[in-house]
Amino acid sequence: MNVPPMHHSPAGLSFDAIVEWNSRLRGMVFDFRVQWPSAIVHEFDTYNLFNTVIENPYTFPETAGYKITRGHCPAYAKSDNQKEAFDEECVLPLREYLWHDALHPTYPMHETMAAQIADQLRGGKKAGPKRGICRHHQRQFSGDS
Repeated sequence: MNVPPMHHSPAGLSFDAIVEWNSRLRGMVFDFRVQWPSAIVHEFDTYNLFNTVIENPYTFPETAGYKITRGHCPAYAKSDNQKEAFDEECVLPLREYLWHDALHPTYPMHETMAAQIADQLRGGKKAGPKRGICRHHQRQFSGDS
């Protein structure tokens, strides 16, 4: 799994660092496949999956209830019951936010990832677009496997 687009998270981590990490990971996977050609290696592209959900949460049934994909409510940061969490300070239930806190996604995103990984392992389609433009930074990114 590569790193999701954490520059879109409330924490706003470095886009360049994420792209660098994902590029190095891709290189390591390539080298491993060359060295061990009989090994079965699966890559999962969380970067494009998250971007797809951030731009259009209705793409997947698990995330269709998201109302806020680019922010979080600090009052939920310590909540451990994501399915039922509601705080009047936040206006919406936690399950309607992509971000549980500044770095971590809520359970609908985890469920989407699980469904997409299971589909990939069964030999089905991959999640999200294979290539695209990060609209926030207007730079090309690649999600090839």
